[in-house]
Amino acid sequence: DPDHDSPEAMAEFAKPWRDADEQNRTPWLFLTAPGRAAIEPLLACFNQPLAPMVDKNGEFRPISHLMRVFLIDEKARIRNIYSPDFLDPRLMLNDFMTLEASDS
Repeated sequence: DPDHDSPEAMAEFAKPWRDADEQNRTPWLFLTAPGRAAIEPLLACFNQPLAPMVDKNGEFRPISHLMRVFLIDEKARIRNIYSPDFLDPRLMLNDFMTLEASDS
């Protein structure tokens, strides 16, 4: 949410993810933008709707969005989209190895 997620806020949010994965050195990336208009085209390309959340007092709460992991090849093509139900390391590893072995 670019209205609330400054680069500093995103760095703080990312810290537990990076700390938990320090041994594997996985490069977790978190996205923010200077404003909603700047990020909306990207969200549209990934079919990623946002649902602003407000509590019963009208106070802002974190935006809700779908959890998706995208496998993107070196030509910037989306090769697979994983939802939490299919976020299985064995499946993903197989997809990575298949992609690496292919010429496309």
